[in-house]
Amino acid sequence: MHLTAFFFVLFNGNMKKTNIDYLKKDRLLKQILHCIEKKQQNKIKREIFLSFLGLLISLTALPFVFDIAIQDFSETGFVYFFNIIISHFNLVPFYFKQFGIVLLESLPILGLLLLLTDFFILLISLKNLLKNYHHLSLKFLFNHSY
Repeated sequence: MHLTAFFFVLFNGNMKKTNIDYLKKDRLLKQILHCIEKKQQNKIKREIFLSFLGLLISLTALPFVFDIAIQDFSETGFVYFFNIIISHFNLVPFYFKQFGIVLLESLPILGLLLLLTDFFILLISLKNLLKNYHHLSLKFLFNHSY
């Protein structure tokens, strides 16, 4: 048998196997890509749901948290000390350390922390919703194709 004929037979035999392997690999690749796409869609749906939930909770809690923060600011005397600093501004360069310490001691940490946390949750939820705004359709959110 001539060497060229030997390579031709070997090449044709491998081509048939390769076509069958190619079809199996193609089907497997499509299944893998479909699975990846479903996982990405589920991740986006979960992110949208949690963003709506966070937005709803933060908007519902905002008036209560704001009320708590205002009440804390009025009870601690922070506004009173701040008004004294503004009204006697000429003394600030001489006693700025004492004024700073008095302001920090009277700062209502709990009310301020609650208010900032609520705003942070609100901003994160809005960011996630705006990032995924093109997926906000009922067809995408309630499509249950398996």
